[in-house]
Amino acid sequence: MTHGEIYPAHVLLDEDGVVTGVLDWTTARVDDPARDFVIQYGAAGEEMLRVTLAAYVDAGGRVHDGLAAQVEHLWNAAPVGYALFALITEKESDLATAAAMLDPQH
Repeated sequence: MTHGEIYPAHVLLDEDGVVTGVLDWTTARVDDPARDFVIQYGAAGEEMLRVTLAAYVDAGGRVHDGLAAQVEHLWNAAPVGYALFALITEKESDLATAAAMLDPQH
Protein backbone atom coordinates (compact mmCIF):
# COMPACT_ATOMS: atom_id res chain seq x y z
CA MET A 1 0.00 0.00 0.00
CA THR A 2 1.32 3.43 -0.89
CA HIS A 3 0.11 6.87 0.15
CA GLY A 4 1.41 8.70 -2.91
CA GLU A 5 1.71 12.22 -1.50
CA ILE A 6 3.80 12.16 1.64
CA TYR A 7 4.95 15.72 2.21
CA PRO A 8 4.80 18.17 5.16
CA ALA A 9 1.14 19.15 4.73
CA HIS A 10 0.10 15.50 5.09
CA VAL A 11 2.32 14.51 8.02
CA LEU A 12 1.40 15.13 11.65
CA LEU A 13 4.25 15.51 14.14
CA ASP A 14 4.31 15.83 17.91
CA GLU A 15 6.33 18.50 19.70
CA ASP A 16 9.43 16.26 19.54
CA GLY A 17 9.18 15.79 15.77
CA VAL A 18 7.89 12.22 15.98
CA VAL A 19 5.40 11.29 13.24
CA THR A 20 2.00 10.69 14.81
CA GLY A 21 -0.13 10.42 11.69
CA VAL A 22 -0.45 10.82 7.95
CA LEU A 23 -3.41 12.69 6.43
CA ASP A 24 -5.22 12.59 3.07
CA TRP A 25 -5.21 9.04 1.79
CA THR A 26 -7.18 9.95 -1.37
CA THR A 27 -4.27 8.93 -3.62
CA ALA A 28 -3.51 5.68 -1.74
CA ARG A 29 -3.33 2.49 -3.75
CA VAL A 30 -1.45 -0.75 -4.14
CA ASP A 31 1.51 0.46 -6.16
CA ASP A 32 5.24 0.89 -6.45
CA PRO A 33 6.68 1.69 -2.99
CA ALA A 34 8.99 4.22 -4.63
CA ARG A 35 5.96 6.55 -5.01
CA ASP A 36 6.12 7.42 -1.32
CA PHE A 37 9.67 8.75 -1.60
CA VAL A 38 9.38 10.81 -4.80
CA ILE A 39 8.40 14.15 -3.22
CA GLN A 40 11.23 13.92 -0.69
CA TYR A 41 13.69 13.28 -3.51
CA GLY A 42 12.32 16.16 -5.56
CA ALA A 43 12.37 18.56 -2.63
CA ALA A 44 15.71 17.69 -1.10
CA GLY A 45 17.75 15.58 -3.50
CA GLU A 46 19.72 12.37 -3.45
CA GLU A 47 21.36 12.78 -0.03
CA MET A 48 18.00 13.32 1.69
CA LEU A 49 16.62 10.29 -0.12
CA ARG A 50 19.48 8.19 1.29
CA VAL A 51 18.75 9.52 4.80
CA THR A 52 15.02 8.89 4.38
CA LEU A 53 15.53 5.34 3.12
CA ALA A 54 17.91 4.57 5.99
CA ALA A 55 15.32 5.84 8.50
CA TYR A 56 12.68 3.75 6.75
CA VAL A 57 14.82 0.62 7.12
CA ASP A 58 15.53 1.49 10.78
CA ALA A 59 11.75 1.66 11.34
CA GLY A 60 11.26 -1.81 9.85
CA GLY A 61 10.71 -1.04 6.18
CA ARG A 62 12.33 -3.04 3.42
CA VAL A 63 14.27 -1.37 0.61
CA HIS A 64 15.04 -3.47 -2.45
CA ASP A 65 18.06 -2.93 -4.68
CA GLY A 66 17.25 -0.24 -7.19
CA LEU A 67 14.58 1.54 -5.14
CA ALA A 68 16.52 4.83 -5.10
CA ALA A 69 16.87 4.66 -8.90
CA GLN A 70 13.12 4.00 -9.22
CA VAL A 71 12.43 7.08 -7.10
CA GLU A 72 14.60 9.22 -9.36
CA HIS A 73 12.92 7.84 -12.50
CA LEU A 74 9.46 8.54 -11.09
CA TRP A 75 10.50 12.11 -10.24
CA ASN A 76 11.81 12.61 -13.77
CA ALA A 77 8.57 11.25 -15.23
CA ALA A 78 6.32 13.38 -13.00
CA PRO A 79 5.81 16.12 -15.63
CA VAL A 80 4.16 13.57 -17.93
CA GLY A 81 1.73 12.55 -15.17
CA TYR A 82 0.91 16.18 -14.49
CA ALA A 83 0.37 16.79 -18.21
CA LEU A 84 -2.14 13.93 -18.33
CA PHE A 85 -3.93 15.49 -15.34
CA ALA A 86 -3.99 18.86 -17.14
CA LEU A 87 -5.52 17.29 -20.23
CA ILE A 88 -8.32 15.92 -18.05
CA THR A 89 -9.02 19.17 -16.17
CA GLU A 90 -8.54 21.34 -19.28
CA LYS A 91 -7.87 24.26 -16.91
CA GLU A 92 -5.67 26.89 -18.44
CA SER A 93 -3.55 27.12 -15.28
CA ASP A 94 -2.98 23.34 -15.26
CA LEU A 95 -2.14 23.32 -18.96
CA ALA A 96 0.32 26.19 -18.50
CA THR A 97 1.96 24.47 -15.56
CA ALA A 98 2.24 21.23 -17.51
CA ALA A 99 3.76 23.05 -20.48
CA ALA A 100 6.32 24.68 -18.19
CA MET A 101 7.16 21.36 -16.54
CA LEU A 102 7.64 19.68 -19.93
CA ASP A 103 9.81 22.51 -21.31
CA PRO A 104 13.42 21.26 -21.39
CA GLN A 105 14.61 24.85 -20.91
CA HIS A 106 12.57 25.13 -17.68
